[in-house]
Amino acid sequence: MDNFKLNRNQSVLTICFNSPVKLNAFNQPMWEALRDIFKSVNNDTQIRAVILIGNGKAFSSGLDMNDAGALLNTTGEVVQTTARLRQHIVDFQDAITAIETCAVPVIAALHGLVLGLGIDIASACDIRYAACSTRFSIKEIDLGLAADIGTLQRFPRAIGNDALARELAYTGRQFNANEALQMGFLAGISCTSSRETVLNMSMGTALAIASKSPVAVQSTKKILLNARDNSVADSLAFTATHNSVALQSGDVKEALSAHLEKRKPVFRDSRM
Repeated sequence: MDNFKLNRNQSVLTICFNSPVKLNAFNQPMWEALRDIFKSVNNDTQIRAVILIGNGKAFSSGLDMNDAGALLNTTGEVVQTTARLRQHIVDFQDAITAIETCAVPVIAALHGLVLGLGIDIASACDIRYAACSTRFSIKEIDLGLAADIGTLQRFPRAIGNDALARELAYTGRQFNANEALQMGFLAGISCTSSRETVLNMSMGTALAIASKSPVAVQSTKKILLNARDNSVADSLAFTATHNSVALQSGDVKEALSAHLEKRKPVFRDSRM
């Protein structure tokens, strides 16, 4: 866990990538640890929102090239090597998908460089903010392979522009925070290049989310994910089934009582 710093502010957990010398490039122990952190988040009902941020000069410069080189350095049989590499990719995909399927909303606070795996991670988050000087690139194309950890699946849906997503994926060209905002990848840009400014912006949103009904927030996330991957009719059916259970949680009664009594609602920690 030396490669991560965890900090709680009320019901918000901040996960800080802590390998600044390597610009938070990820090796296998790091992404395995990140997967385990998100498993623990799902089991901790006191956590209502998560922020991801990088320590130092970058959010993440992508995959640790030393780690990638060791993975490819093999003399085994083709069948065995193929199976091993495929399992490695699947395990890596599962680690990033753990961000997307986290029970609570995850906010990416981006600054510096967001390259390759950095975009994989950011694309799996619910909300993305960036410092005004942040630079992005779907960098895998320059390493001789297609992005395989989630960018090609999530990034086009996040921006809603297939042609632009293809251009960026085919060329690997860098784009800045303003372009990322215009294409819909970001929810906002901080007014400075400061890491602290974008963290404060993210924390404001995270605390606002944490003040809402956990049942309502978690239900909203589940329904949005379901709607993205299914037809309108199927998602409406899913919503009806889901909310028939959620309505029994007590949060609706508390919200109504608080409104009538002109007070702030007090919601219990819970998981849907």
